[in-house]
Amino acid sequence: MEFLRDVARLAGERGQPVEIFDLREAMFQIANDVGEPVEEETTLDMFPRALVLLRAAALEKIASVCEQASRQASWIINTHAVFRWKNTLISGFDPYYLNRLKPDLYVTVTSGVLTVRERLRRHPRWQQVSIQD
Repeated sequence: MEFLRDVARLAGERGQPVEIFDLREAMFQIANDVGEPVEEETTLDMFPRALVLLRAAALEKIASVCEQASRQASWIINTHAVFRWKNTLISGFDPYYLNRLKPDLYVTVTSGVLTVRERLRRHPRWQQVSIQD
């Protein structure tokens, strides 16, 4: 998110405001709004269909805002393409929304293993994570 905030700040300084939507935050907000809060540490442990439906609800909310904006509006949706959890890949985005939103640009930001490990180690839960993990 820090990288995306920098992009939005630079765009705004050049007269091109950009709105950032964080799918994770939207999911947590919806879960709280319906009285079923989700803990960050256990999100990927949710019942798979519940996770898919929560993600879909968040994407519907974001898509609605984007579709109502003028064609000149610029926005970024921050999400993972996939998650690796317990030796399984879990989808982080539904391609349906790529077709529905018709973005002008797709950008994939990746980090190397060492960078990810150092970022994770800032959180108590992940301080012992190894490169192999």
